[in-house]
Amino acid sequence: MTQRLIKSHFSSSLHPSFCTPLANFWPWPMHWRDVHLVAYRFAPQDFSVQDPEACNITMPPTLQSAARKRQAEFLAGRLCARGALHKFDPSLAAPGIDIDGAPFWPDSYVGSISHSNGYAAAIAAPRQRYMGIGIDIERKLTLLEASEISYEILTTSERRHLGKSKTDSSEAFIASAFSLKESLFKALYPSIKQRLDFKEMEITHWDRSGQASLRVNPGQGLQWLSPYRFDAYFNWVNDLIFSVVAIEKIPSAPS
Repeated sequence: MTQRLIKSHFSSSLHPSFCTPLANFWPWPMHWRDVHLVAYRFAPQDFSVQDPEACNITMPPTLQSAARKRQAEFLAGRLCARGALHKFDPSLAAPGIDIDGAPFWPDSYVGSISHSNGYAAAIAAPRQRYMGIGIDIERKLTLLEASEISYEILTTSERRHLGKSKTDSSEAFIASAFSLKESLFKALYPSIKQRLDFKEMEITHWDRSGQASLRVNPGQGLQWLSPYRFDAYFNWVNDLIFSVVAIEKIPSAPS
């Protein structure tokens, strides 16, 4: 059952000792109107089982017996999400969990959460202006790891691009492709409410400056997406890739 949001007066300026906020963190070259990002460094080993209650965030039943690392990731992500929402309305609580397991954002907002290797981040934007917004964090891949997942992640066209490139690192391109497609999926999911295979999304432009474009190879029921190209951005920070896709309102999107 969907966990609804509860009004909260907890200050987003407070945080547990295992989290350290990243001030003025915005890793991409593009800025969007009315989009807010909050990010933390966090140390799972310093997480305490009392931290969720102290932060006025409920640990979901599915995670109450989970490993400390997983609980720390959840709490850090929700703290970021609440911080991003507080940029709009300080009375809003952290997103709950929807019936499909995705974060349940307030009706007036869209957002996304990600965490990896001691970093957590969340981004939020007004639903009136944006159809969806997605963020993803992934660690750097080894050459072996990149090779192992390339055929699951890349389309034939993307593999052809990588084969022709003399400057793009295969590890960097494959890691960024994975992350960019995760961000696009997160941005689209509130509207399409169905899973997308990695090969149903394709990078049509990618450059080392951190700019990319993607399209969706539409399956059943997604034909309305076929005319669109989605701008995306990525950047490497301490061997982690941060990617983002913000989709403004599309007239043909289903309501």
